[in-house]
Order: sequence, then structure tokens, then C-alpha cells
Amino acid sequence: MQVSWRLNVDMTMAKLDISARDLGKRIGIVRRYRGYSEEYMAQRLGVSQRQYSRYESGESPLVPEKLTEACKVLEIAENDLRHFDEKAVFTHCTGAME
Repeated sequence: MQVSWRLNVDMTMAKLDISARDLGKRIGIVRRYRGYSEEYMAQRLGVSQRQYSRYESGESPLVPEKLTEACKVLEIAENDLRHFDEKAVFTHCTGAME
């Protein structure tokens, strides 16, 4: 007896991609690491500071063009941002901060 499995592409893609909230949080972490203000990022992306704040909070998802531009400003590849792990990146800092 052969069992066939049907793959729900939309569900699979949703699992592979991160939420707008997680992406915004990661952008905020990298922005602060770089020493950039929300106002600076908003200006570089051509949006209001309030709209930029919505991006970081996940209240408003970044359209692909704005995500690409944000990554350029932050000097990080989109793929690196999507797989960004704050704990892995900043683990080496723990000993120096104690």
C-alpha cells in the first residue's frame, strides 16, 4: 500500500520564513549594534520615524525593497539577518563584560 503525502506549500514557506516581528526585532538589534538611530534608518529608507518604528516592532512588515535597503544600510546580508541569532553573535562578549 502506497501512501502519498501532499505538501502544503504555503504552510511550508511560512515555517521557513520568519515573522515580521522577529525580523523587525533582528533589524533593531543590528541597528543598535551599529549605533544608528531610528531617525537615521527612517531617513535612509525614505519613511517616517513612526513607520520605521512599526517595521522594528513588527506592526508593519517590511516590503522586499525596504528590507533590501535596510540590509544595505546595516551592512548585513538578508540571509544573515533572517538567520541571525543574537545569542550566538554576542556570546563572545559575555566574558569581557563581567
